[in-house]
Amino acid sequence: MNNTECPFVSVIIPVFNDAERLKRCLAALSQQRYPADRFEIVVIDNGSDDPGAIADSTRPFSQVTLTVEPAPGSYIARNKGISMAMGEIIAFTDADCIPASDWLAEGVACLQQTPN
Repeated sequence: MNNTECPFVSVIIPVFNDAERLKRCLAALSQQRYPADRFEIVVIDNGSDDPGAIADSTRPFSQVTLTVEPAPGSYIARNKGISMAMGEIIAFTDADCIPASDWLAEGVACLQQTPN
């Protein structure tokens, strides 16, 4: 898949008090086989007790946009992420997940092969 065939993807990640696992998730996303210039990561801090720790976890990753949603609930946080997303495709994961290196490429390929 070359870059001209790659739709822009927004990866939405809500997080609450889970800076260490978020860091591992972001590290896995930085290793995606999908072109790095064709996806963004939107992290939504859902009212963590230590927002500085969440910010510190996201800082090393240039593709990450960090925002805050103080109202509790992962669905509210995801909706905030969607409102900020620039992607043609929206992908959801959680801070405690470690996506495989082909997660985005395989997901996009599946969507492109499925008429709807």
